[in-house]
Amino acid sequence: MKNNLNKIISIKNEKINYFYKLKQKKYILKEKLFLIEGKNIIIEALKNDYVETILLLDQNDYKDFKGQKILVNQKIIDKLSFNKIGNQAIAICKIKNDLFIENKQNFKKIIVLDKIQDPINLGLIIRSTLGFNFDAIYVLDQSVFLYNNRVISGSQGTIFSLPVFYLKDLNLLDEYQKYLFLIDPKAEKLLDIKIIKENKIALVFGNEGKGISDKFLNLKNSKKVYIETANNLDSFNVAISASIALFYFQIISKNNL
Repeated sequence: MKNNLNKIISIKNEKINYFYKLKQKKYILKEKLFLIEGKNIIIEALKNDYVETILLLDQNDYKDFKGQKILVNQKIIDKLSFNKIGNQAIAICKIKNDLFIENKQNFKKIIVLDKIQDPINLGLIIRSTLGFNFDAIYVLDQSVFLYNNRVISGSQGTIFSLPVFYLKDLNLLDEYQKYLFLIDPKAEKLLDIKIIKENKIALVFGNEGKGISDKFLNLKNSKKVYIETANNLDSFNVAISASIALFYFQIISKNNL
Protein backbone atom coordinates (compact mmCIF):
# COMPACT_ATOMS: atom_id res chain seq x y z
CA MET A 1 0.00 0.00 0.00
CA LYS A 2 1.08 3.57 -0.57
CA ASN A 3 2.27 5.62 2.37
CA ASN A 4 -0.81 7.85 2.31
CA LEU A 5 -3.22 4.89 2.55
CA ASN A 6 -4.55 3.72 5.91
CA LYS A 7 -7.26 1.21 6.73
CA ILE A 8 -10.31 1.28 9.02
CA ILE A 9 -12.76 -1.62 9.28
CA SER A 10 -14.86 -0.74 12.34
CA ILE A 11 -18.01 1.32 11.93
CA LYS A 12 -17.53 2.43 15.54
CA ASN A 13 -14.01 3.76 14.96
CA GLU A 14 -13.37 7.13 16.63
CA LYS A 15 -12.33 8.78 13.38
CA ILE A 16 -15.41 7.47 11.58
CA ASN A 17 -17.61 8.85 14.36
CA TYR A 18 -15.86 12.20 13.96
CA PHE A 19 -16.50 12.21 10.21
CA TYR A 20 -20.14 11.28 10.83
CA LYS A 21 -20.62 14.48 12.83
CA LEU A 22 -19.62 16.45 9.73
CA LYS A 23 -23.05 15.70 8.27
CA GLN A 24 -24.41 18.36 10.64
CA LYS A 25 -24.22 22.11 10.06
CA LYS A 26 -22.96 22.98 13.55
CA TYR A 27 -19.97 20.65 13.21
CA ILE A 28 -19.24 21.79 9.67
CA LEU A 29 -19.03 25.38 10.92
CA LYS A 30 -16.96 24.37 13.95
CA GLU A 31 -14.46 22.18 12.11
CA LYS A 32 -14.49 23.99 8.73
CA LEU A 33 -14.89 20.58 7.10
CA PHE A 34 -17.74 18.88 5.21
CA LEU A 35 -18.53 15.60 3.47
CA ILE A 36 -19.17 15.01 -0.21
CA GLU A 37 -19.98 11.92 -2.25
CA GLY A 38 -20.34 10.90 -5.87
CA LYS A 39 -17.43 10.41 -8.26
CA ASN A 40 -18.07 13.47 -10.43
CA ILE A 41 -18.50 15.75 -7.42
CA ILE A 42 -15.34 14.43 -5.77
CA ILE A 43 -13.41 14.98 -9.01
CA GLU A 44 -14.60 18.61 -9.14
CA ALA A 45 -13.52 19.11 -5.52
CA LEU A 46 -10.12 17.59 -6.27
CA LYS A 47 -9.62 19.89 -9.26
CA ASN A 48 -10.13 22.90 -7.00
CA ASP A 49 -8.05 21.61 -4.06
CA TYR A 50 -10.87 21.19 -1.55
CA VAL A 51 -10.26 17.57 -0.56
CA GLU A 52 -8.28 16.64 2.55
CA THR A 53 -9.19 12.95 2.96
CA ILE A 54 -10.86 10.29 0.85
CA LEU A 55 -12.49 7.16 2.29
CA LEU A 56 -12.70 4.52 -0.42
CA LEU A 57 -13.47 0.87 -1.08
CA ASP A 58 -10.83 0.31 -3.78
CA GLN A 59 -7.26 1.36 -3.02
CA ASN A 60 -6.64 1.87 -6.74
CA ASP A 61 -9.16 4.71 -6.99
CA TYR A 62 -7.98 8.35 -6.97
CA LYS A 63 -4.36 7.30 -7.50
CA ASP A 64 -3.19 10.87 -8.14
CA PHE A 65 -4.56 12.22 -4.86
CA LYS A 66 -1.66 13.12 -2.57
CA GLY A 67 -3.67 13.62 0.61
CA GLN A 68 -4.79 10.99 3.10
CA LYS A 69 -6.69 7.97 1.78
CA ILE A 70 -8.45 5.53 4.07
CA LEU A 71 -9.50 2.10 2.88
CA VAL A 72 -12.88 1.23 4.43
CA ASN A 73 -15.77 -1.18 3.94
CA GLN A 74 -19.28 -0.64 2.56
CA LYS A 75 -20.82 -0.33 6.03
CA ILE A 76 -18.64 2.69 6.78
CA ILE A 77 -19.42 4.28 3.41
CA ASP A 78 -23.14 3.75 4.02
CA LYS A 79 -22.90 5.29 7.49
CA LEU A 80 -21.32 8.46 6.12
CA SER A 81 -23.35 8.60 2.92
CA PHE A 82 -26.34 10.90 2.48
CA ASN A 83 -27.91 8.78 -0.25
CA LYS A 84 -26.72 5.21 0.40
CA ILE A 85 -27.07 4.30 -3.27
CA GLY A 86 -23.99 2.58 -4.63
CA ASN A 87 -21.44 5.04 -3.29
CA GLN A 88 -17.86 3.82 -3.33
CA ALA A 89 -16.12 6.82 -1.78
CA ILE A 90 -16.66 9.70 0.63
CA ALA A 91 -14.41 12.77 0.61
CA ILE A 92 -13.78 15.15 3.50
CA CYS A 93 -13.35 18.69 2.21
CA LYS A 94 -12.15 21.92 3.80
CA ILE A 95 -13.96 25.24 3.71
CA LYS A 96 -11.27 27.30 2.01
CA ASN A 97 -12.65 30.81 2.31
CA ASP A 98 -14.58 32.92 4.79
CA LEU A 99 -18.28 32.22 4.48
CA PHE A 100 -19.22 35.87 4.97
CA ILE A 101 -18.09 38.59 2.62
CA GLU A 102 -16.83 41.63 4.52
CA ASN A 103 -15.42 43.98 1.87
CA LYS A 104 -16.10 45.08 -1.68
CA GLN A 105 -14.77 42.71 -4.31
CA ASN A 106 -13.81 43.13 -7.95
CA PHE A 107 -16.58 40.92 -9.31
CA LYS A 108 -18.24 42.55 -12.31
CA LYS A 109 -21.33 40.33 -12.66
CA ILE A 110 -22.94 38.74 -9.63
CA ILE A 111 -26.11 36.97 -8.51
CA VAL A 112 -27.75 37.98 -5.22
CA LEU A 113 -30.13 35.50 -3.58
CA ASP A 114 -32.55 36.72 -0.92
CA LYS A 115 -33.52 33.94 1.53
CA ILE A 116 -33.50 31.05 -0.93
CA GLN A 117 -34.72 28.02 1.03
CA ASP A 118 -34.65 25.05 -1.32
CA PRO A 119 -31.15 23.52 -1.53
CA ILE A 120 -31.80 22.13 -5.01
CA ASN A 121 -32.73 25.61 -6.25
CA LEU A 122 -29.51 27.02 -4.85
CA GLY A 123 -27.47 24.20 -6.36
CA LEU A 124 -29.03 24.71 -9.79
CA ILE A 125 -28.49 28.47 -9.64
CA ILE A 126 -24.81 27.93 -8.77
CA ARG A 127 -24.46 25.67 -11.81
CA SER A 128 -26.19 28.17 -14.12
CA THR A 129 -24.17 31.08 -12.74
CA LEU A 130 -20.93 29.34 -13.63
CA GLY A 131 -22.26 28.12 -16.97
CA PHE A 132 -23.35 31.60 -18.07
CA ASN A 133 -20.08 33.21 -17.02
CA PHE A 134 -21.12 35.29 -14.01
CA ASP A 135 -18.42 35.88 -11.43
CA ALA A 136 -19.90 35.12 -8.00
CA ILE A 137 -23.01 34.57 -5.89
CA TYR A 138 -23.96 36.50 -2.76
CA VAL A 139 -26.51 34.76 -0.55
CA LEU A 140 -28.31 36.43 2.34
CA ASP A 141 -27.48 34.59 5.53
CA GLN A 142 -31.10 33.56 6.16
CA SER A 143 -30.81 31.30 3.12
CA VAL A 144 -30.19 27.56 3.02
CA PHE A 145 -26.75 26.46 4.25
CA LEU A 146 -24.19 26.62 1.44
CA TYR A 147 -22.62 23.28 2.31
CA ASN A 148 -25.88 21.39 2.60
CA ASN A 149 -25.32 18.12 0.75
CA ARG A 150 -28.29 18.73 -1.54
CA VAL A 151 -26.86 22.13 -2.53
CA ILE A 152 -23.57 20.48 -3.46
CA SER A 153 -25.25 17.65 -5.37
CA GLY A 154 -27.65 20.07 -7.09
CA SER A 155 -24.69 22.13 -8.27
CA GLN A 156 -23.00 18.94 -9.53
CA GLY A 157 -19.80 20.14 -7.88
CA THR A 158 -19.72 23.54 -9.59
CA ILE A 159 -19.83 25.14 -6.13
CA PHE A 160 -16.10 24.34 -6.00
CA SER A 161 -15.43 26.48 -9.09
CA LEU A 162 -17.40 29.61 -8.18
CA PRO A 163 -17.05 32.13 -5.32
CA VAL A 164 -20.18 31.90 -3.14
CA PHE A 165 -20.53 34.06 -0.02
CA TYR A 166 -23.09 35.03 2.58
CA LEU A 167 -23.89 38.76 2.45
CA LYS A 168 -24.81 40.74 5.56
CA ASP A 169 -24.14 44.33 4.45
CA LEU A 170 -26.24 45.43 1.47
CA ASN A 171 -24.02 48.51 1.16
CA LEU A 172 -21.51 46.25 -0.56
CA LEU A 173 -23.92 46.31 -3.51
CA ASP A 174 -23.82 50.10 -3.93
CA GLU A 175 -21.55 50.01 -6.97
CA TYR A 176 -23.78 47.59 -8.87
CA GLN A 177 -26.71 48.25 -11.16
CA LYS A 178 -29.23 45.97 -9.48
CA TYR A 179 -31.94 44.15 -11.41
CA LEU A 180 -34.68 42.98 -9.04
CA PHE A 181 -36.68 40.09 -10.50
CA LEU A 182 -40.29 40.37 -9.35
CA ILE A 183 -43.68 38.94 -10.25
CA ASP A 184 -44.88 42.33 -11.41
CA PRO A 185 -46.14 42.94 -14.97
CA LYS A 186 -45.67 46.69 -14.34
CA ALA A 187 -41.90 46.19 -14.01
CA GLU A 188 -39.66 46.46 -17.04
CA LYS A 189 -39.73 43.35 -19.20
CA LEU A 190 -36.50 41.37 -19.27
CA LEU A 191 -36.35 41.47 -23.06
CA ASP A 192 -36.43 45.30 -22.96
CA ILE A 193 -33.33 45.56 -20.75
CA LYS A 194 -30.21 46.99 -22.34
CA ILE A 195 -26.89 47.35 -20.55
CA ILE A 196 -23.58 49.05 -21.16
CA LYS A 197 -20.61 46.70 -21.04
CA GLU A 198 -18.78 48.79 -18.40
CA ASN A 199 -21.61 48.42 -15.88
CA LYS A 200 -21.21 46.22 -12.82
CA ILE A 201 -24.47 44.31 -12.55
CA ALA A 202 -26.25 42.29 -9.88
CA LEU A 203 -29.26 40.11 -10.63
CA VAL A 204 -31.39 39.76 -7.48
CA PHE A 205 -33.79 36.85 -6.90
CA GLY A 206 -36.04 36.34 -3.91
CA ASN A 207 -37.45 33.66 -1.68
CA GLU A 208 -39.50 30.92 -3.37
CA GLY A 209 -42.71 31.96 -1.59
CA LYS A 210 -42.30 35.59 -0.55
CA GLY A 211 -40.10 36.98 -3.29
CA ILE A 212 -37.59 39.80 -2.79
CA SER A 213 -37.52 41.57 0.59
CA ASP A 214 -38.67 45.18 0.80
CA LYS A 215 -35.19 46.28 1.88
CA PHE A 216 -33.97 45.64 -1.66
CA LEU A 217 -36.67 47.74 -3.29
CA ASN A 218 -35.31 51.04 -1.98
CA LEU A 219 -31.65 50.45 -2.79
CA LYS A 220 -30.09 52.95 -5.19
CA ASN A 221 -29.37 51.88 -8.75
CA SER A 222 -32.18 49.33 -8.65
CA LYS A 223 -34.49 48.37 -11.48
CA LYS A 224 -37.53 46.10 -11.23
CA VAL A 225 -37.61 43.38 -13.87
CA TYR A 226 -40.37 41.01 -14.92
CA ILE A 227 -39.97 37.81 -16.95
CA GLU A 228 -42.99 37.76 -19.22
CA THR A 229 -44.87 34.45 -19.42
CA ALA A 230 -47.70 33.00 -21.49
CA ASN A 231 -50.79 30.82 -21.01
CA ASN A 232 -51.79 32.42 -17.69
CA LEU A 233 -48.58 31.30 -15.98
CA ASP A 234 -47.69 33.91 -13.39
CA SER A 235 -44.04 32.97 -12.83
CA PHE A 236 -41.30 30.39 -13.13
CA ASN A 237 -39.43 28.54 -10.41
CA VAL A 238 -36.59 30.73 -9.08
CA ALA A 239 -33.87 28.46 -10.49
CA ILE A 240 -35.49 28.56 -13.94
CA SER A 241 -35.96 32.33 -13.71
CA ALA A 242 -32.31 32.77 -12.81
CA SER A 243 -31.20 30.63 -15.76
CA ILE A 244 -33.38 32.62 -18.17
CA ALA A 245 -31.99 35.91 -16.86
CA LEU A 246 -28.40 34.71 -16.86
CA PHE A 247 -28.69 33.54 -20.46
CA TYR A 248 -30.26 36.82 -21.55
CA PHE A 249 -27.61 38.96 -19.85
CA GLN A 250 -24.89 36.82 -21.38
CA ILE A 251 -26.34 37.54 -24.83
CA ILE A 252 -26.67 41.30 -24.39
CA SER A 253 -23.23 41.51 -22.78
CA LYS A 254 -21.70 39.87 -25.85
CA ASN A 255 -23.64 42.19 -28.13
CA ASN A 256 -22.14 45.20 -26.35
CA LEU A 257 -18.54 44.05 -26.81
